[in-house]
Amino acid sequence: MPLILTHGWPSSFLEYIDMLPMLEHCDVVVPSLPGYGFSPRPPTVGINYRYVSDRRHRLMSELGYPRYGAGGYDFGAGVTTILALDQSRVADRSSDHHTGVATCTPWWTTRSCPKLNVRTSQ
Repeated sequence: MPLILTHGWPSSFLEYIDMLPMLEHCDVVVPSLPGYGFSPRPPTVGINYRYVSDRRHRLMSELGYPRYGAGGYDFGAGVTTILALDQSRVADRSSDHHTGVATCTPWWTTRSCPKLNVRTSQ
């Protein structure tokens, strides 16, 4: 199952490195937020949850994933929430705002990313 994860602020995609072995059966995409990690500072003002979620959805579409799970924490939780609300193709509409651990479960199956504490949303 494809999965896109969004880190928080101030942070980078490197925070997910330790989690990747638990996601070996998932296609995992962990892009940097604009202006964080190795991503350049945005050239314009107005970068918000919706802007980032639109770019995340476009990225997953361009990678060939018509459906995918999404998770995030901190700023990434806001991005993930808007992504789930705006894009009907996102598999899971949950994000963890408190623990900093992204979780996902697709609604169309009971299979999920292994070794993660997940819940099924149907």
